[in-house]
Amino acid sequence: MLNTLIALDERVFYFFHNWAHFLPGLWKWIAILGVYIIPLVLVWFWLARRREPALLAFIAGIFAWFGLNNIIGHYVVRMRPTALIDLNFPAHEFLFDRPGPSFPSDHAAFMTAVMVSFFLAGERRVGWFLAIVTFLTVLARIVTAQHWPGDILVGLLVGAASVAILSVIRRPIDRWLINPLVSFARRIGL
Repeated sequence: MLNTLIALDERVFYFFHNWAHFLPGLWKWIAILGVYIIPLVLVWFWLARRREPALLAFIAGIFAWFGLNNIIGHYVVRMRPTALIDLNFPAHEFLFDRPGPSFPSDHAAFMTAVMVSFFLAGERRVGWFLAIVTFLTVLARIVTAQHWPGDILVGLLVGAASVAILSVIRRPIDRWLINPLVSFARRIGL
């Protein structure tokens, strides 16, 4: 069964990786810069004094990225497609390049957690905007051989799961983290 899933993952990967021949520079820049839209949205929400959704989305993204993804990645190690000899289409990050295993995708987990958080906060326009950005970014990560499709799929699930887990413990998060941070920001004039 596992061999069948890996073979399917490889077939889907090669299908999308063949798109790299069309506008390769664009795919590379989307793969690199797509994730940087998230901090811009979070800062915009913070400056617009809509801090609770921004903080909750940030916490969900960090929980997915550094929490759940690291736990899963510790037990399941899978090298990136760029490790294959016949692929040469690197798209390295400016600030957060973490060469090495790719399972599950940190980009997919982080971006999905933030997007789902905004949807659950009732911020539908921003949620749909982030859904489009997330889709293009994770697709570009496959096209540029940064991830296998399975890495992306599990990353998307981890992002959604992190929001589900945090929603179960939402009251303590609000009481001990969100409310004190928002109150502190008000006191110092941010």
